[in-house]
Amino acid sequence: MDQACWISACASHSPPRLSLDGVRDYSCRPPGVVNDGRVTSNFALAWTERRVGPMQSPPRFLDYVIDGDSFYRRHGHDLVSVLGWFIPEEDELAAQRLIGSEAPDLDGRTAIAVCPEDGDLFCGVLTARIVNEDSEVQWIDLAYSHYNDVSELWQHDPFRLAHGPELRFDAEQYNAAIGERPSPE
Repeated sequence: MDQACWISACASHSPPRLSLDGVRDYSCRPPGVVNDGRVTSNFALAWTERRVGPMQSPPRFLDYVIDGDSFYRRHGHDLVSVLGWFIPEEDELAAQRLIGSEAPDLDGRTAIAVCPEDGDLFCGVLTARIVNEDSEVQWIDLAYSHYNDVSELWQHDPFRLAHGPELRFDAEQYNAAIGERPSPE
C-alpha cells in the first residue's frame, strides 16, 4: 500500500490532528519492514527550517526523516537535530556519536535534538541510548533530559512517539544517511 492510500485508510478511521505549523498529523502510520516481529523504520535526513517566534534564531538543520515523517514535527519540543548547523568539527562529532564511533554525551545517552539557539545540553535535550546490534541501529529509552540544579544530576523523563518507546533502523541505511549527509550550503 502506498503512502497516500495508507493515509486515506487512516483518515477514514479518525480525523487528522493539526500540528502547530498546520501539518495534518494522522495517528496511524505506514509500517516499516518487520523483522522477527519488530518494526525497522526507514531513516533519512532532510534540510528543515526551524519554526520561529519573536526573538528566536531560524537555524536550518538536517532533520531526521523516519518512515517519511519529520522527527522535528513529531516530537513536539523546540529542539532541533544535532546535524547540519554546528561548526564543521562539532557537526562531525555529533555524527560520530549518532553512529556510535564516539562516546555518548551524558549518562550513556546521545543527544539527538538540542537547543536551536546554542546547542547547549543544559537548555534541555532529547536523548536516546543508541545500540548497534547486528544489522540494526536502535534508539532506545528516548527521553527529554535536563539538568536538575538541586540534585546536581541529569534527569531523563521518558517520552514516546507514535512509533513507540524505541526506534529501529537498518544499520546500513542509517550509517549511510549520516555518513554521506549533505554539507551546509
